[in-house]
Amino acid sequence: MSPGSTLDRPPGPSDLYTIKLDQTSPAGGDAATSTFNVSWILLGSATQAQLEEALATKFTFLDIFEVAAPDSKNPDAVCPEGFSSVNTNTNLECLKVKEGFETHAAYFETRRYAAMMGGTTEFYKGEVMTYDGKGLKELYWVVSTIRNGMEDNGSKGSSNNRYDIGGNNDVKLAYNPCGCIFKFNHKATEMSGVICGIPLEDGTCDLAGIAGPDNIEIHNNQLVICEDSSGAHPLAFVWAMDLTTKELTNMFTMPTNVTYSEAEFTSIYFYNTFISNVRYMTTVVNNWAGSAGVKGRIGYFGPWAQRDLIKFLPGKSALPDSN
Repeated sequence: MSPGSTLDRPPGPSDLYTIKLDQTSPAGGDAATSTFNVSWILLGSATQAQLEEALATKFTFLDIFEVAAPDSKNPDAVCPEGFSSVNTNTNLECLKVKEGFETHAAYFETRRYAAMMGGTTEFYKGEVMTYDGKGLKELYWVVSTIRNGMEDNGSKGSSNNRYDIGGNNDVKLAYNPCGCIFKFNHKATEMSGVICGIPLEDGTCDLAGIAGPDNIEIHNNQLVICEDSSGAHPLAFVWAMDLTTKELTNMFTMPTNVTYSEAEFTSIYFYNTFISNVRYMTTVVNNWAGSAGVKGRIGYFGPWAQRDLIKFLPGKSALPDSN
């Protein structure tokens, strides 16, 4: 297969692909109900030895690319003929890969090259992925905030083409500062929204939903979600979401003596101990009180027998009464 071709065979161990999304749900819609077709574009194929050999030449950005200025008089900022437009984090760029530097571009300037090859590069604040290997064989992916390039020529809910001009604008979702979780089917040919936080008019997120999802883990048909809510909730939470019903259960609430603006729940994981055949769930409060020099603390839930399947169910709420 040559660079630019789509995935129609099992990928090789040295192949590098980029994702391409085709949104099938309405533009500007809620990410929680969004749907996409997914394809994969081959960027290149190189071994570790080949990449180390390339690095030894100490090449520069301008060794890889020719650079041109976009047409400032054109409202669509069209690039000169032969150049590809790339929307980066700083500005629109017009680039052309120099002959013989395709592998350099693919592996050392991957985001730019992916955009040039037609890949989707509009994601904002993508976080952890986890795979449900025992249930529906689905891959779950966290996006802490839906904004900028993930909107339709917008930024934080306002019209703004800064993050889409010159790009594909493959993703056209409604702004959501509370974040969302998506899933891929087992063949990675479809992506869809699973759940999103609920934004409120005061800029915070509804306590009945997630805010700033970060780390996730799967246990017994439940997706465990750690928050890095950064003030969108008065306290960060750890949730368990039933993968069938999407019902949320609040498992843990951040201790009240934590510096809220800096702290987050992270590192959720289920551990098996082979000596005593029991299991524990751990999580960490990161930046417990960063300004005071307290970096973080770890806590756990358990133990329970490995043969037992536990499920976190709604009970007496641990949530504050209000914002």
